[in-house]
Amino acid sequence: MGFHPPAFAGGLPAERVKGSRGGGQEGKVLRLSGHPVTVGIGLSSLNPYFLIWWATVGAPLVIIAMDMAGVLGVGVMFASHIWLDFLWLTVLALLGSRGKKLGRFYPYFVAGLGFALVAFGITFILRGFHGVSW
Repeated sequence: MGFHPPAFAGGLPAERVKGSRGGGQEGKVLRLSGHPVTVGIGLSSLNPYFLIWWATVGAPLVIIAMDMAGVLGVGVMFASHIWLDFLWLTVLALLGSRGKKLGRFYPYFVAGLGFALVAFGITFILRGFHGVSW
């Protein structure tokens, strides 16, 4: 049970999923066939959070980049975005792998990250109401 976005709960063609016969298949891992890049593009493009991000944050960034430097600006924005994704996910992986070494301070560390996330959310909402000034 639980929430399963349509893209992940039957949105992929059944013939692309190995072992998707149903009937007693609960608890088994479904393996997607095909080239990893194709599968990655398919899963990313069908991810509702990916689409929401591009509709709310990504599209304005592309518009700002286009206004600043045209197609070159969009290229720089894309390269910067990919690099920052890689850097951010690397930092998260390092922090996650070393999280247990924080011992009794780990819950406070996670709470601090939660407060930072709430602060970013509030800032995002306030900028939406008052207009973004760059």
